Amino acid sequence: MPAEQIGAAVLIRRFGAALWGRRWQEGMSEALGDVDTRTLRRWATGDRIPPDEVIVQLGELAAQRCSELENLMADAAAYLASRTAAQRNIQTNQNG
Repeated sequence: MPAEQIGAAVLIRRFGAALWGRRWQEGMSEALGDVDTRTLRRWATGDRIPPDEVIVQLGELAAQRCSELENLMADAAAYLASRTAAQRNIQTNQNG
């Protein structure tokens, strides 16, 4: 099997697992415009090479997910900071 097929297959499986978890084929199929799951399996096993555009699109989806997670983490940090500040205010009012 040519190295480019092995590389693409690994990328397909890694993107799939990272973006959609263990049952990634359905999510990837929908995200790529309803690509047939048999085609995805062929890409994932290296039997077929996906078009370069597919790898590009998966990279864009991964970047978008990273951005969403970074925003979520910032929101969680802000929430926790506000809770800590509110708790300090309550303690100050109770003690003072």
